[in-house]
Amino acid sequence: MDLILLTAALIPASLMVLRLVMPAPKRVPVRARARR
Repeated sequence: MDLILLTAALIPASLMVLRLVMPAPKRVPVRARARR
């Protein structure tokens, strides 16, 4: 049961981390491709 609660708490936390980490490096290649 504890594992279920941990996973349920880790999923949204991981999504928030991905949103904070991904946008910076992700926007650069997209703009580079658009310019080309």
